[in-house]
Amino acid sequence: MPTAISTDVLRQRAVTSVLVDESTTGTLSAAPSGSNGATEQSFAFTEAPSWAQEVDTTTFSETGSQVITQDQATNRLDYANTTFSVMAKPNGVSEPAEGYMLKKFFGSTNIDPSFYGYYFSNQVNAFSAWHLIDSEFLIAAAGGILNEMSVNISKEGNLIYTFSVLGTRLYYGGQATVASVSTNDITINAPDINLAPGADASNIFFANQPVEVFNNSGGASRGTTTVSSVSGNVVSVAAAPGSTDADDVMRATLSAGAVSALSPVSMKNSAVYVADNATAQAALFAAGNKVTVQSVDMTLSRDIQTPGAADLTGSVYPAATYLIGNDFSISGSFTLNAQPNELAASSRFVDDDLISVGIQVDDGSSNYIRFYMPQVRISAVIGGDLVATSTCEFMVVKGSATTDQTRFQLNYDNA
Repeated sequence: MPTAISTDVLRQRAVTSVLVDESTTGTLSAAPSGSNGATEQSFAFTEAPSWAQEVDTTTFSETGSQVITQDQATNRLDYANTTFSVMAKPNGVSEPAEGYMLKKFFGSTNIDPSFYGYYFSNQVNAFSAWHLIDSEFLIAAAGGILNEMSVNISKEGNLIYTFSVLGTRLYYGGQATVASVSTNDITINAPDINLAPGADASNIFFANQPVEVFNNSGGASRGTTTVSSVSGNVVSVAAAPGSTDADDVMRATLSAGAVSALSPVSMKNSAVYVADNATAQAALFAAGNKVTVQSVDMTLSRDIQTPGAADLTGSVYPAATYLIGNDFSISGSFTLNAQPNELAASSRFVDDDLISVGIQVDDGSSNYIRFYMPQVRISAVIGGDLVATSTCEFMVVKGSATTDQTRFQLNYDNA
């Protein structure tokens, strides 16, 4: 009996994701080990990452006997891009679950006995992103880097960080049947792919890719190994799993660590604080500085530049060459309720050149997340249509700050 639900497609939402430091930028230095740590971390994202990499081409034509003579030449592949959306999972004054990603974005940490903080520094470390989709299809992105981070803070749902991600090259891993085995060289049957004549092992296997071999009769796993190199339809592996034989199935796999068991933080206790310019954090987050707002949107951009896109490197793929631009910025907006006892706050946005703004999300007991912006300029105040509200557009500026750390911090606290 035919089924209404196809069994021939893979579920994009069933994704295992692991980020791994690169020892050589832009190279899949090693497959994930399956253990979380300072150089590797497994994540559960709120949305399945969907990588895109467009081909840059030039169209040309010649006048001849044919009616249609237009053609295209491939110039290069542009940088790949996607977004990672991850829930904030604080851990008191210790590193949060999303700490690996925050360190990759901000560059530096400020570990203090009273909080665990992040701030911008002039460095960016690349990583490889590995995604196993529905336990069948593997995507690995080399030369990964985080360019922007955005947050929307309201009374609904949990606090989520959304990062825009760049990568230099995408690798795809699938499955094939084994034709023969000679020590650590596994010859596969040539892939039979519709609309892709001439496909070979390099289209579905790549160096440092983890693979698993399954028995051709019972389907039991014979073991896992890692691809060393690919030539034609010969896949050389680190060590062929025992008893690997003709007609066995070899497919992509991924070793992943346990996803953090820390709890996400709800935004129901969110609050905004406003005080004089350059107010210290401890003084800013005081009850007397709290103002009533409806929501806050904020974007933090590193303004990552990609000068290597058109460089002559001998490869169609861009080099993993990134520069932090001069327009690194933090901007956003919040909608202020104009309540009688808070009208002074509305007035000072106009009268004061610079103010301090703090945003806090907490669980009411032991986990507090604070965005500390000691020097902020309000660039616009827009009145509401139906009720007395003001939408304030703001930007973090240098002011009297002497370091990036004194300009902005994202801190995790327990009180």
